[in-house]
Amino acid sequence: MFLKRIRLILIVALVTFSMAACATDNNDSANDVVATVNGVDIGIDVFEDIVKQLSSQYAQQGLDIEGEGGEAILQQIEQEAINSLVQQEVILQEAKNKGFDVSDEEVVEELENIKQQYPAEEDFETALQENDLTENKLKAMITDQMQVMNYINSLQSEVKVTVSEDEVKEIYEQYKTQMEAQMEGSENIQEMPAFEDIKDMLENELKQRKEQEQVGQMIEKLVEESEIEIYL
Repeated sequence: MFLKRIRLILIVALVTFSMAACATDNNDSANDVVATVNGVDIGIDVFEDIVKQLSSQYAQQGLDIEGEGGEAILQQIEQEAINSLVQQEVILQEAKNKGFDVSDEEVVEELENIKQQYPAEEDFETALQENDLTENKLKAMITDQMQVMNYINSLQSEVKVTVSEDEVKEIYEQYKTQMEAQMEGSENIQEMPAFEDIKDMLENELKQRKEQEQVGQMIEKLVEESEIEIYL
């Protein structure tokens, strides 16, 4: 869950260019800052953009932040957004401290991927102007995001996990129960594949879960060791 959340923030940052406002000068008004991580401010603009994106996702899942109970849902979204941004800033700082550099070629390649999302070069330039960005600023932002992901990937490569056959069988039975519940009353009955047919796939899935849990614990420790102030 932790890594999925971090990747969500990275995707939002690159697609919407919102991360340009993430790190602000300490001289900015307190009203423009939602948190400070080891002396680095997180701007309110990026926070509001992430909240909008998360709110849209919640709405797609059928949760209405405008209706009854909406205030509680919005508070949950805001908490998720600030936690993710703080974690990302912690990771970025650690990545830089550990020397996770990104080559110019890698940055240019990612920049070209972003440009391809626009019908024409003029549309890309307009997006830059609308977000008060230059191409160089965007390159710096891409560099930060790539450093974050490279650091997370390095942690994943260091993690060594083992999975027992009993654990794999347990998750198989969970999926089997879920499928039977979904198929109940349905005319299109599907049978769960045999255990041996999907054993390897389930084992890999379980290993990934354990890896993500351990990496999440490493990141949480970094957060706990950081000096963090949240102003919401």
